[in-house]
Amino acid sequence: MKKPLSRILAALLSVSLLLALGGCTINSTSNGANNTSDPHNEVNMPSSQGETSMGLVANASVDLTDSSAHFIEAHGIKYDLNTTIQAILDDGYTVDFEEAELTVEVAAESGLDAGISLFKDGQLQFTVYPINRSAQAVPLAECTLWGLELVEECDENTSIVGGLSIGSTLKEVEEIFGTDIYMNMAGFVVYLASEEIRSFFTFTYNEDEKVSAIFIENRSM
Repeated sequence: MKKPLSRILAALLSVSLLLALGGCTINSTSNGANNTSDPHNEVNMPSSQGETSMGLVANASVDLTDSSAHFIEAHGIKYDLNTTIQAILDDGYTVDFEEAELTVEVAAESGLDAGISLFKDGQLQFTVYPINRSAQAVPLAECTLWGLELVEECDENTSIVGGLSIGSTLKEVEEIFGTDIYMNMAGFVVYLASEEIRSFFTFTYNEDEKVSAIFIENRSM
């Protein structure tokens, strides 16, 4: 059943863009299945102060400083943070709310602090978090992304750089991302691509040390 217009209007919030070094990191434990079941919940963003272990991904097997590596791949097509919502919809994806909401204008340098889930044939593929980085208001459909998310309910063939996906092991994550971890807490690890790019990769894992959620985040301009 489509969600009413008021739900996404309520979730359309002005977000403060994180440009400084000490920014917040998305906790994928909160962003996971709970938010995907209702993509208009607010995102929980705990402060990383006092909990971080600074380190860049210097020994990764892929070049994470290249922003083109910050993508989700579904059905053979890569969607990175420069992709617009409309471009994804043009590839045959659907949303679980009224399409009229996609015309709602998002203020300049602001975005939606809750995810929009994308489906194909009724199957959740991935969730995106829109942002308007331009100096003028644009319709929601024309926004690019500050976040990309995979959870256990997603299509098992959807992946990120290095072929990592839901069910990958922490060992496989280390083979791609290396061992320089920005934040390491019970249940999830966070990697920082580079100080300049400020992209974070958060991997939530279960007791078997298998990935149960993946979140790619970059709120900078």
